[in-house]
This record gives sequence, structure tokens and C-alpha cells, in this order.
Amino acid sequence: MKIITTIISTILYLSCAHANNTHTHNYDNPQKEEVVNISDITTRNQKDGRQIILENNLTKAPLNGTYRIVNTRKNRYTIAEYNNGMYNGIYKLYKRSNLTETGQYSNGTKHGIFKYYHNNKLRKSQLYNNGKKTPIPKK
Repeated sequence: MKIITTIISTILYLSCAHANNTHTHNYDNPQKEEVVNISDITTRNQKDGRQIILENNLTKAPLNGTYRIVNTRKNRYTIAEYNNGMYNGIYKLYKRSNLTETGQYSNGTKHGIFKYYHNNKLRKSQLYNNGKKTPIPKK
């Protein structure tokens, strides 16, 4: 088990190190996400609970498009769509290469059904309406 964990950690580290060196925009293919290391971005909290995610460069431009943001220290990454630095569209969170959360954002707030997974099994579903938890209608 230790060997498998070491191999997976090494692969994630190398892929993140490679991602850190390949910072390219994919305007022609919106299906591909841009890979960014979490140390290359900054966040600015809004007073309403939302965050604006900024590229940590001279312009501090907000993220626009689909990005994979990699956090090697916590062994996780997100794939999300951004509009003017706010989550807007598909959101997926992976921990140790396993999907743990998926859902949709609208203008920086959770909107729609979010699904939470543990060991690749659905653990819980939660409906959000403009960021507020809402009961899921029964069929």
C-alpha cells in the first residue's frame, strides 16, 4: 500500500511540476482546461461570501474559461469554469485523483445539484438555489 501511495504521489507531483511549466491558454478548444498551480493565483474575498480568483501576474487579471487548479501540498485539484474570476459553470473537486464533489456555479454561488463522493461512491446530493441549500424534490 505504501508503494502505491508513493507512486501516485510521485505521478501527481511530476504532473503538477510539468503543469507549472506549461501555462498556455486554450482559446481554440474550450473543452481543454488550462492548468495552473495554486501558488500562481490569488483570491479576493467578496463581502457576500463569493471569491474572485486572479492570476498572480502583473495584471492580476481574473480567470476566464476552464481551469484545472492544482494544489500539490493537499494532493487535490479542481476543474472549474470561471467568468470574471468567479466560478460560473461546471465545478469538480478531486482529492488523490478521486472525484469528491461536482456541481454547477452561477456567478460565484452554488446553483443546482451538488454531488459529494467518498471512495468513488455517491455519499450525498444537495440542491442549491442561488447559494442556499434547498430540499431536493421527491419524485
